[in-house]
Amino acid sequence: MSIEDSEVAAGEPVEPTEQQAETALHEKPPPLERSEDPTITNSKRSSFYRGSPPRDDGRPSPRMIPPTIPAFMDGIPAVTPGLIKNMNLFVTMNLSNNGIGAATSAKLGTELINNKTVQTLNLSCNKIQDDGAASICFALEHNTTLKCLNLAGNLVGAAGAEKMACALRVNSTLETLNMARNKLGDIGAMRLAHGIEKNGSLKKIELGWNNICDDGTNKLANALSSNTSLQQVDLSGNKIGAYGASRLAAALEKNTSVKSLHLSGNDVRDDGAVKLADALQTSTTLTSLYLQRNNIGPDGMGRLAGALCGNTSLKHLNLGWNAMGDGGVRPLARALAENSNLETLNVAGNRIGPYGAERLAGSVLLNTSLTSLNVSYNTVSHSGAKRMADALEKNTTIQSLNLTLNQIGGVGTEHLARVLAHTNTTLRVLNLQLNRIGDEGAEALADVLKVNNSLETLVLHGNNIGDVGAVKLGAALAVNKRLSTLDLSVNNICAHGATKIADALVHNTTLTALSMKLNKVGSGGCFKFGAAMEQNDTLQVLDLSENGSLPMETLARIQQQCAFNMAQYEALYGMQQDMTGPMVEGENEQSLDQPSPGRRKNFRP
Repeated sequence: MSIEDSEVAAGEPVEPTEQQAETALHEKPPPLERSEDPTITNSKRSSFYRGSPPRDDGRPSPRMIPPTIPAFMDGIPAVTPGLIKNMNLFVTMNLSNNGIGAATSAKLGTELINNKTVQTLNLSCNKIQDDGAASICFALEHNTTLKCLNLAGNLVGAAGAEKMACALRVNSTLETLNMARNKLGDIGAMRLAHGIEKNGSLKKIELGWNNICDDGTNKLANALSSNTSLQQVDLSGNKIGAYGASRLAAALEKNTSVKSLHLSGNDVRDDGAVKLADALQTSTTLTSLYLQRNNIGPDGMGRLAGALCGNTSLKHLNLGWNAMGDGGVRPLARALAENSNLETLNVAGNRIGPYGAERLAGSVLLNTSLTSLNVSYNTVSHSGAKRMADALEKNTTIQSLNLTLNQIGGVGTEHLARVLAHTNTTLRVLNLQLNRIGDEGAEALADVLKVNNSLETLVLHGNNIGDVGAVKLGAALAVNKRLSTLDLSVNNICAHGATKIADALVHNTTLTALSMKLNKVGSGGCFKFGAAMEQNDTLQVLDLSENGSLPMETLARIQQQCAFNMAQYEALYGMQQDMTGPMVEGENEQSLDQPSPGRRKNFRP
């Protein structure tokens, strides 16, 4: 509903029109009154305006709220309309979180109809709703340039879904559509399915968190049975259940184009997993399957594992946060020993203990294709870590290993360090956060860094590492020629340990990201990092936040040098930025987080 059409109750303020808002934007505020009260700071003085009513008691006039620019309630007055009028200057437009509603969407749709330049349009997290979606969808019926559209989080319901279905029937250029986190429900999904069924250009669709249940899933499955263009389908966070999973499984047996299917958080349970396993046995195109948080137990895991034995296409499998237990690991381990196609496996949060870790390690010893293994948030303990280390001693394919929160301790870390220091030359990413490895484990890993030439990312967040371990790590960093990312956040490193790490930065030429967040670095450690950065030309990210009161001037110099190093790096190697924003969220779940030119690791404790 536009502002002009809204009904205003008596006595309530009327929202300004777009013309009024733009006029107000250029108006100058009233001149400030200079206060003689020494207790009023500069920041406070801006709140005292000439014309305030005088007080009888002689005290300063009461603070008055400064006049604010009337907000254009449907988009930002000075930015959004201007961008829309000049759409022909852009290939990618990101208008997310701009308060865009139906009125601005109508203007956007009008410009989009004949636009020949914009290929990616991000309108996520606005207030477009059904009326605004109708304007965008009408434009899609005529536009022949747009390839990627993000409408996530816009309160779009069944009516908007129907308009999108109409657009999809005639549009032949749109390749990616994100309508996650809206209000489609079953009715909206059913209507949208009619458009998907007839569309021949869409390659990726995201419909997660839309309260889609049995009826909606059934219609979507029917559409997938006949659609020949969709390659990625994301239905995460709905209410698909076992029945919906069975309908999707039946569709996969007929579909020959879908390569990636996201069903996380849908409570498919064992019955749904059994049906999906049957589809896996015959599928020759599905390469990625995401089933995390679905209450799948040992029975469902057993059937999925059996399907892996004969499947030749699946490369990425996420089974995290289910109820696998050691019983479910047994058949999975047998399947891994036979399967030669799977590249990434996530079994995080599955109640896997030392016995399950031993079985899993045995399969890793025989497997020749797995490159990334996530066993985080289980209880493998130091004995399971030893078994995993024994497997890594002979395995030549694993490049990323995540053992977060597994009660490994210093002893388990020593087992892993022994292998990494002497035999394994392929592991590139090791995540040991929240394992209480202490100084003992840190010292063992320091010995690894002195000789290892393959490890590029090491995450030691929350491990109770003190100055003793930090000193050893500092000495290792001074001679290491490979590590690019080191996370030491949330430990007990004080000024002495921080000084040794800072000294290492003078000599180290490979580290690009270092996190010391939430330690006890203090001013002394901060000064050392400041001095070291004056001689370092490779570190691009240095996080010293939440380390107490640190000298701001030194922190500013550190950040300035990091920014300079980053600019130099980008100028040298170039930078390939992802312009689609939230639309690719979750797609890199199977990646190795491998450092490469133009790609930097972000800390995610």
